[in-house]
Amino acid sequence: MSASKKGSVPAPAGEGRLTFLVWLLLVMAALCIGRAAVSQNTNYIDLGDYAHYQAKQPFQSRLLMVPVLRAAEGSHGFAQVYDTLFRKTVDSPADLAVMLTDSLCLLLLLWATAALRRGFTPEARTSWLAPLVMLLVMALTYVVRYEQRFTMPYDFLSVLLYTVGLVAIVRRQGWLLLLVLLAGIPNRETAVFLVPVWMWLEWRDGRKASAAVYGLLGLVIAIGWRLWIAHFLHTGQAQYEWPFRNNLTSMFVPVHWPQLLSVFGYLALPMWMLRREVRDERLRAMWVATVPFLAAALIVGVWRETRIFGELSALVAVTFAIQLEQKLRAA
Repeated sequence: MSASKKGSVPAPAGEGRLTFLVWLLLVMAALCIGRAAVSQNTNYIDLGDYAHYQAKQPFQSRLLMVPVLRAAEGSHGFAQVYDTLFRKTVDSPADLAVMLTDSLCLLLLLWATAALRRGFTPEARTSWLAPLVMLLVMALTYVVRYEQRFTMPYDFLSVLLYTVGLVAIVRRQGWLLLLVLLAGIPNRETAVFLVPVWMWLEWRDGRKASAAVYGLLGLVIAIGWRLWIAHFLHTGQAQYEWPFRNNLTSMFVPVHWPQLLSVFGYLALPMWMLRREVRDERLRAMWVATVPFLAAALIVGVWRETRIFGELSALVAVTFAIQLEQKLRAA
């Protein structure tokens, strides 16, 4: 047997088999969570109205899933698959289309989360820890709830696109970021918060021209989409009820606390306590640049509807995985 290289640590026996098994189980878990997100929750909007551009605002403005639901609605073969295999699981072919979309998005999120983790130091001890944490955060955000048990057809697609956008930022692939914005803005307007993340990370690394050019192009894409959608749907400024009283109730009535504390899959407070375990300056900077997202969610969102923070699930998973690995290294 040849000697191991100086300074290297040989892989434990069976580690490859364990890695394969864990990834296989992650795939199964992703499919389970994708199905449960639809079957265990209630549609907040009527999917038929949404597919025909008749849902209330601002939900109809998030229209990227409309062609998917229309295709499901108009397909005789898809209806037969629904009747044969899924009638007892979900309520309609449209729900089945959302369920399949959610499951596919979660499968792709496994890859995207692993790719995002590779963008930061220290090097991961396993390839699967961050994706595993991501699935737990997604399950606790979109499935395991007792309040605000609503599902939206665009939720998981929004998380996937936002995560791919973060991967583009870490890899400094401005062209990919613009493609994400082209797809993400008509799906959910929160994709625009990728722009300040790009600008801050590029600016602090001395790439000021890149920060300005791609940041400006991103804003042009966002504004252009919003103007076109408003014109297409013939909508004006929607009335909005600020949720201050609702959020105060969440803070001071204990019955809401278990749901409220489920933000980031119950990891918000542990992550804050372990914040010094994050040594990678780019990851720290990414969280600084995420403050506009968090501020907007806290101002206009219902706090115990913790899905308002859902796009950050992969970033949370990567951060907590690094913190956990650092604690294990120090043990």
